[in-house]
Amino acid sequence: FRLRVRPVDDDGIADLVAAAIRGDTSGDGALPLGLEDIEDLRAAASANVAVPSDVVEVLRGARRLVGSCDPPASVSDRRLGQAARMLQIIAWTNGRAVVE
Repeated sequence: FRLRVRPVDDDGIADLVAAAIRGDTSGDGALPLGLEDIEDLRAAASANVAVPSDVVEVLRGARRLVGSCDPPASVSDRRLGQAARMLQIIAWTNGRAVVE
């Protein structure tokens, strides 16, 4: 999730977004983690990071909000599960045992 970038001013935001969506990095391009490392990280986060009910309510509210837009859109169950898992991984990699 982390993108290595140098600070930019407001005029540089468009270039930053363009580089991010192309997958450009400011480093040497080498991934510091392998697939096995990522799978281990996901398992550790799942086993050790709680997702409290207030966070579940935020996800529920986001789903309802997207559904109430004009035109309405939907957030799939799969995407909600992925979002919860990403929140766990972010919490775990920041030394937390609970998603905040």
